[in-house]
Amino acid sequence: MIHECHIIPEKQHHLAILMILELLNDEGFNYDDLNLWLTSNQAILIGAYVNKELVGSLMFCYYKNISYIQTLCVKSYYRKRGIGKSLVNNSVIIRPEVPLIAKVSNNNNTAKNIFDSCNFQICKSDEIPHELSDPPNSTHLFYKFKKLDSYWNLYTDSCYLNDRIRALYL
Repeated sequence: MIHECHIIPEKQHHLAILMILELLNDEGFNYDDLNLWLTSNQAILIGAYVNKELVGSLMFCYYKNISYIQTLCVKSYYRKRGIGKSLVNNSVIIRPEVPLIAKVSNNNNTAKNIFDSCNFQICKSDEIPHELSDPPNSTHLFYKFKKLDSYWNLYTDSCYLNDRIRALYL
């Protein structure tokens, strides 16, 4: 199945947020919080599309000297087709100069497999930025992207993120 990933235009944020809330209904997110991140320019939504239908999204947030993946979701019919991995791979090129962290529920084996396959590793407790840390008895794992010398070459199929990346650095 052919899919493409690109930044979700602002006029489509509403639809993307509704999809995130539907797919992550038990994760404690609400529309106002997600929308606030987007409108405060501290987040970017990356969408995966099949035949122009939004089938997955990733919310990439950034704060000072860290970046983190806030949400990653793919509609159930489209799972196990590389879409989640493609979304994650597209996210690592947005702010390559700062650490990229992902918070994953301990029981979400699918997400853990995606991050493992995308060159992420589990963070040690002292590597978790205090802005993202959880209480000691948390049911989450934190992953960080392991930078490679040639990691830019891994993403030659990164579709339409170039415009947003240029905007961040100009």
